Amino acid sequence: MARTYSDRDKYLKLFAALMSSGTVASWSIWIELTLLWQGLSAIAAVVAVATPILGYTSLVANMTELRRTWFEIRIDYENLWDRLGAGDAEAPSLEEFERVREKEVAAEESEAVLPRDQSLIKQCYQDVLAARDLEKS
Repeated sequence: MARTYSDRDKYLKLFAALMSSGTVASWSIWIELTLLWQGLSAIAAVVAVATPILGYTSLVANMTELRRTWFEIRIDYENLWDRLGAGDAEAPSLEEFERVREKEVAAEESEAVLPRDQSLIKQCYQDVLAARDLEKS
């Protein structure tokens, strides 16, 4: 999701830059096409105003932080399972499990503020299944 929103942010900024450049170019090249010049100016202004309102940059930062948090949680759970499966004297305690579970709950609460793009969520789910070599059941 962070990659998708990062791309959206990048393309929006690129679009604004191109429209601004197109506007400047139209001053000297297409002076007789004032409608084009006015259109490019209007589009560039709308995109420039919309970019901070959409807040893709902060969304990407939040998603990147959440990715790091979920990665840590996954590693914590894998370590607990490895220790549990090894049957060694240092089996994980309930307190260790609860500590990881608290991190998980905090991460889920942080996700509540993220946009709910269902098609993107489905794509992310498919990416995880493919990465883990799993089939959807």
